[in-house]
Order: sequence, then C-alpha cells, then structure tokens
Amino acid sequence: MALMIVEIRLSRNADGSIDRQGPFLVIANERTGLCLNELQVIAQLALDEDRGRFEATWVDGEWQFGPRVQDA
Repeated sequence: MALMIVEIRLSRNADGSIDRQGPFLVIANERTGLCLNELQVIAQLALDEDRGRFEATWVDGEWQFGPRVQDA
C-alpha cells in the first residue's frame, strides 16, 4: 500500500471537448487502467485541462486518490 504519483488523462468527446463526466485513464506502471466515479479527482483539474498528476494508493483492487501534485 505504498503512495505513488500517477498521471490521469481525461477522455475527449466526439467534438474534441474534454469529457469531465466519463471514466479517465490512470497511468501507473503495472496498474494502468480506467477509473470510474471519481469526480473529486476531475474537479481538481481546470476546465481546460485534460490531464494531471495525483498522489494515489492501490488498495483492495482500486485506486484511492489524494491531492493533485504540481506538474513538473
């Protein structure tokens, strides 16, 4: 249960706009995959942002997200 820094990427709608309601991709080495129902994570992104880095922990088969990490 180690704390990691993961990147998330939001999907885009057919018109190219950012989909702030749908699932998003978590990029984290061997646990890369889609996440659902994490609106508190998406809320930490500006309206024009489609990605960000977050503190996260893998617990019981799912991600638990912490605060956003400043992008390098």
